[in-house]
Amino acid sequence: MGLSHCDVKLLNWVRLSDGTWRSTDFDAARRIGEELDDTKELSTAFTPPETFVILENKVTARVRKTDQETPYEPLVVAPPFDIWSNTVCFYSFVAHKPLFPSDDRDNISSKQDLMLLAIWGPRPLSEALMDAKVAQMADGADIVTQIKVGNLLGWGLQPDPANRPQSCKEVVEHPYFALCNEGVEEGKADEIETKEPGKVTEVQVLELSKGLKLTTRVHIAAELGGPLSPSTTADELTSKHHCVGKTPLHLGASGAHVEVVAFLLKQPTV
Repeated sequence: MGLSHCDVKLLNWVRLSDGTWRSTDFDAARRIGEELDDTKELSTAFTPPETFVILENKVTARVRKTDQETPYEPLVVAPPFDIWSNTVCFYSFVAHKPLFPSDDRDNISSKQDLMLLAIWGPRPLSEALMDAKVAQMADGADIVTQIKVGNLLGWGLQPDPANRPQSCKEVVEHPYFALCNEGVEEGKADEIETKEPGKVTEVQVLELSKGLKLTTRVHIAAELGGPLSPSTTADELTSKHHCVGKTPLHLGASGAHVEVVAFLLKQPTV
């Protein structure tokens, strides 16, 4: 269709009697490539950070005004706009809380939170992902599910729209959805979960890392508690190719994986 919904939020998703979901309320939809304008109100709690610019310490939406010139370039609508909004919806399901508290019109409640969205970056993203991880742990999710869900959230909530999925097709090809649709994946999750830290095999790490975005097999190994092969290169050991720019050492330490941390600290390049 070449359209962007531009108002994806929880209230605009409807579950039908057959269990399928439908997106509703296309009043704010725009053609991809068009500029945002001020004819439709934004739902800021579900709006991506590139929608805003800070002018004189005030957060301003990058919309084209119908009656005046603007000191900024209006935002051009693209698929990552809706990808962010859908990921915010998914985040609320996982974390059991909204990414940002909002009022009854789905606008961010506080000026502080709106500013945080406008300057969104690795730190607030990292904190959000940790909240989602803790919620999954409380829900009894296995480690494989935690990693796949965290990876999907981290990909969809990237500050730079160029680093997010560029289409819904990319999203549904993420391994998380294979986890949902294929019962065999549950067996793999249980197999990894039952092993002690450091007992996971390299084959399992490679299998898990397939299709994940903004991460490496070494990051996955560090998050699982091992193994890290002695043949791992210096670039892999210090890589920040991660959704929040963390190194394997960061992940090993945050997971309290003592053997992983000890191994990494012995490496001259770390």
